[in-house]
Amino acid sequence: MKASGSFRETQTSSTNSATFNILKVNFDDEGSYRCQFEKSILIKKLTSPLSDSVRLSVAAASLPKPSISMNPAGEVNWGQDVGITCSISTQLLGGTFILQKTSGSFRENQTSSTNSATFNVHRVDFDKEGLYQCQYQTMISGLDFRSPLSNSVRLSISVHLQKPSISLTSPDGGLVLSPEASQVTRGSSFVITCSINSSYPDGHFFLIFSGSSITSNKSAVDHSASFNFPVAEYKHQGNYSCVYEVTLSTRKFNSTETESISV
Repeated sequence: MKASGSFRETQTSSTNSATFNILKVNFDDEGSYRCQFEKSILIKKLTSPLSDSVRLSVAAASLPKPSISMNPAGEVNWGQDVGITCSISTQLLGGTFILQKTSGSFRENQTSSTNSATFNVHRVDFDKEGLYQCQYQTMISGLDFRSPLSNSVRLSISVHLQKPSISLTSPDGGLVLSPEASQVTRGSSFVITCSINSSYPDGHFFLIFSGSSITSNKSAVDHSASFNFPVAEYKHQGNYSCVYEVTLSTRKFNSTETESISV
């Protein structure tokens, strides 16, 4: 019996001892326990004095620090999907994993019946950059237990633009190619086309003319843009090159400049 409370169990024994098994102890089982022996002889019940007490103390669950990993690891391209996995080595399953940024208000919860959970971040943007940590939370006998915070992983977002390509054509055949420079017959039309292999939408091409301070720009259509010169004049002589620019979440990114072509 417990020294306090209503817990009381009996067990008949043919020997001079008996063992009471308490399965899956919880905080309700904490307390001091004592034994008493009873025996009936004929019509008389004999009862021993109460034994000394033993105290049952239930230790609070100790949760280890979770681990955290990111896939893909390291730098991630803007717009890519990322998975952040939290895991813990414990037998206290069925809890909740918490993923949070070390700065800012980002926080997500995921209940798991196993020892891990993966948080999927779709089409990452620059507001998702930063350090992330995991924590594990579980309830035992109505009490809330939390692990220490995990180590942190850094989510870094990059934008990689390839170097564009540049080409020169003349719709009416007024173009003569030579190793030194492309020659366009005066009065003929010519077209300079800039193109790029890119996964980023809604970019612009800038056509840079080294013979003057004039720079033309056009929105890219299917990652290319054509600059038309209806009538070739001497003022069009010079070196031309292209640069691609894209705006992602209000940030501008420029490619490296193409090799120049001489006209």
